[in-house]
Amino acid sequence: MRKFHIKRPSPALVIAILALFLATSGSAYAASKITTSQIKNGAITESKIAKHAVSTGKLKKEAVGSAKLKDESVTTDKLGDGSTTTSKLGDQSVTGSKLADASVGAKQLGNIVTRSTTTTVASNTNGTATALCQTGEKVIGGGFETPPATAASIWITNESVRDSGQNGWRVSGRNFGAAAIQLTVNAYCLG
Repeated sequence: MRKFHIKRPSPALVIAILALFLATSGSAYAASKITTSQIKNGAITESKIAKHAVSTGKLKKEAVGSAKLKDESVTTDKLGDGSTTTSKLGDQSVTGSKLADASVGAKQLGNIVTRSTTTTVASNTNGTATALCQTGEKVIGGGFETPPATAASIWITNESVRDSGQNGWRVSGRNFGAAAIQLTVNAYCLG
């Protein structure tokens, strides 16, 4: 019977097997052992992070404050080219309590325009008039005017309210005077 002899591996084969083992297990070992405390400040820059790799679910609550946002980085135009109006802000994410004092003024809101209508209300009758804002405007307030009270004209107001159904300001009341009066209703519209 013949005996089989197992040859001893050559030094080159041992080095090749060791190199293969280290190459396949070294990166897995490194990835599982590196912690955030071992990463030097500033070592991971924006260019080293894959696009969309950091999502809101991966951020600690309140980790990104206003000081960390680039100017004009949060807009209502998602693509930045004017092709969509999808907002980057969640619904009702900016409320009055989150605005700095005096940060929103007339310049940011637009123009406030007064729209008026005048109607004649006969003696001893009820009258109603509505001043309407134009398309693209929104009623934000209103009021009315009557001639100064005299013995001949006395106007008693029943209501002076925002008419959201018509986007205007409605006034109704009664002329208790002996003569007809001119009732002027004003709607203050934000355009």
